[in-house]
Amino acid sequence: RPAPARPLYHVLFDQPPIWSEGEAGDSLLVEIFEHWLEPAAPVQEAA
Repeated sequence: RPAPARPLYHVLFDQPPIWSEGEAGDSLLVEIFEHWLEPAAPVQEAA
């Protein structure tokens, strides 16, 4: 029986801030299913 279809996001990051041994211009592509995500806390704006 096939699994249900789920939304999938592709998120692209610059690699050096994540992995210091990465080379300039390298990137990291992450696949994240929507059901793995949680709502973020609201951001309060500065007065």
